[in-house]
Amino acid sequence: MGSGALVPPPPRLIVLPLLLLALRSTANAQCHIRRCTAEFVDTTSGVLATEGRAHMCAALRSYEQCAQRFTRACRGDITYHSIVRGIPDLMEQHQCSHDGPTISVTRKVGSSCSLSSAEGRRLFCSVFGDPHVRTFREELHTCRARGAWPLLDTAPLFVQATNSPAGARGATVMTKITIIFHGFRDCTEQKVYQAEVGNLPAAFVDGSRNGGPRDTAGVLRVLERDPGRHVEIHANFADTLVSVRHVGGSLSFAVRMPEALLMPRREQKEGGGGEPQRELEPAPQLCLDGCPRRERLQLSRVTENASGALSVMSVKEAQTRCHEMLPEEDFYFKACVFDLMVTGQMNFSHTAAEALQDARALLPDSASAHVAKNGPSSASRQSASVCLLVVLLVLS
Repeated sequence: MGSGALVPPPPRLIVLPLLLLALRSTANAQCHIRRCTAEFVDTTSGVLATEGRAHMCAALRSYEQCAQRFTRACRGDITYHSIVRGIPDLMEQHQCSHDGPTISVTRKVGSSCSLSSAEGRRLFCSVFGDPHVRTFREELHTCRARGAWPLLDTAPLFVQATNSPAGARGATVMTKITIIFHGFRDCTEQKVYQAEVGNLPAAFVDGSRNGGPRDTAGVLRVLERDPGRHVEIHANFADTLVSVRHVGGSLSFAVRMPEALLMPRREQKEGGGGEPQRELEPAPQLCLDGCPRRERLQLSRVTENASGALSVMSVKEAQTRCHEMLPEEDFYFKACVFDLMVTGQMNFSHTAAEALQDARALLPDSASAHVAKNGPSSASRQSASVCLLVVLLVLS
């Protein structure tokens, strides 16, 4: 055989796993033995005779190690057990020892583990305080939404927040958040992150910090930026970054993701003849749709003076305190003033300030972090607006 000849077709024993791969589906959704077989085929296809037995043995050791990782998940799976029995026979046939070098295949993961392209806009959403929402469309809402509300429902992730009463004047704040990252190809498993007031974990609910055994390229990971106060989740397969913060008695959420991935995950009902029926009406997503109209309290529509007698803190004192953290009178400043008036809790000045930090860090253009700025002449109108908003909230 010449130096450039190819290795002969694989022997009969190697055909069995490939037939099983092609003809069977694994019984357990968590059993990913087919990935091991696909990697083995990739690393042995068209191998030159000059690479010969050493290369085949390294590939078989990698195959064996890959299969061992799924021993528990693949228990009882016929395909898995057939392959596990066949690998030692192949190693004996090629005179391979079980100890020795293996072949790394992680270099092949990156190109296929991506939901989005580098093109297209990246959009930003933030939810914080009582709760204030900055939507992907740059709409600014203050809500009186109590209970559980979806923030986002897209192909890569689903986010739901639970808002609970805070203070004595009918305010609500985010006290719990659940984020589900959907599994993607053979790159990452489905992972759930959950945080509550008093508990901001640095891991998913299963204790892991990445996308599971399949995540060899780091396409999903949890990073603790400030223990107990700030966590980031990088979903690199979707070019998405999530920030969750815990300040005082509330949580806040921010996300940056590609515009192309914001299509809602709509479901359809099947009729008796298999014909799709009317598409189910998707639930409103606060990051995409903003607060439902019945839940909105909009500062921009308030034009008349109102007494702040029902507030916990005067508007003047709230403005003074918020100016210490937020010198520019923008959306975040207004949110801070409103939250202090309703709750009297100074933590909310930090909540608004850190929400602004997220905007500066995650927006493609940090200069656009400040929105709905006030000019000097509008300060009195803002005071009246915030006062009336407090009254409307308390009386609703």
